[in-house]
Amino acid sequence: MQKILKNRIITSVCALFMLICCAVLFAACGGPTTIYQADFSKADNNDFNAFDGSAVTVDTTNKTATITASAKDRGANTYFGNAETKNTEVDFSKAVVSVKVNIDSKTMTEGQGFIWSVATNQKLAEGADEYAQANETMIYFLNTADGIKVAHSDLGSNAETIFAATSQSEAKVIEDGWYEIKYTYRVAEDDVVKVDISVVNEDGEAVYEKKDAAAVKPNQISDSFTVDELAGLRYGWFCYMSVDTLEVSSLSVVQ
Repeated sequence: MQKILKNRIITSVCALFMLICCAVLFAACGGPTTIYQADFSKADNNDFNAFDGSAVTVDTTNKTATITASAKDRGANTYFGNAETKNTEVDFSKAVVSVKVNIDSKTMTEGQGFIWSVATNQKLAEGADEYAQANETMIYFLNTADGIKVAHSDLGSNAETIFAATSQSEAKVIEDGWYEIKYTYRVAEDDVVKVDISVVNEDGEAVYEKKDAAAVKPNQISDSFTVDELAGLRYGWFCYMSVDTLEVSSLSVVQ
C-alpha cells in the first residue's frame, strides 16, 4: 500500500514538473503576453473613463462593467491603463485587442445600437513622449427590423453612420448573447500595419469577419504609416451608444 502511494506521489510530482516545464518553454518560445487586462474585480479599480456624462457600474461578482450612455450618445473609453501618456506600446505584427459585449435585444430595442472603436498613435517628435491619434477603426452594432446587425465601416460615429454601416450588404444578423470583438493587427507589405476584425460567439464561432478592415493611416500626413512611425495603441472606446446600457467584460491587449 505504501509503495502504491509512493508511486502515485512520484507520478503526481513528475506531472506537475512537466506542466511547469511546458509553461516555461511556451513563454520562452514567444507565447502570448498580456499587455493589458481590465480589472472589474473591484468597483473602484477599473480604468474606463466616463465620457460626456456617461457612467460605468462594475459588477465585482461577475467581473463585468455596465456602461450607461450620456445625453450626447457617448459611452466610456479606456487608454488601456495608460491615461497619462495615452499610449500603449505593442508589437503590431501580433497585437490583439479584445473585448466581450453582451448583445441583449431587451435592452437594445429596434433603432438602438453602439459603435466600438480602437485607435492607434503616432509620435509627434522623435524621442518625445508626445502622441497624436493616427487612425481609428470602428465596428457597428444596431438592432434593425431584420434583427441585430453587425458590420465594419469607417464612416464615423453618429446616428446616421450606424444606420448606413449596418445597411451594407456585408452586414450580418446575430442572436442575443455574449460576443468577443477581436482586432488582430499584422504587418503587411511595405511595413504597413493592417487590422482584421472578427466577432466570435460563445461557441467560438466567428459570426462576422472583415479581413483588411483598415490599413493604419494618418488623418492628414500621408497615405500610410510604417511600423516604425506608429507609437502604439491610443484607446478603446464605445464612441456612440444610443442603447441605454451595455454590459462588457474581458477587455484586454495581448501580443
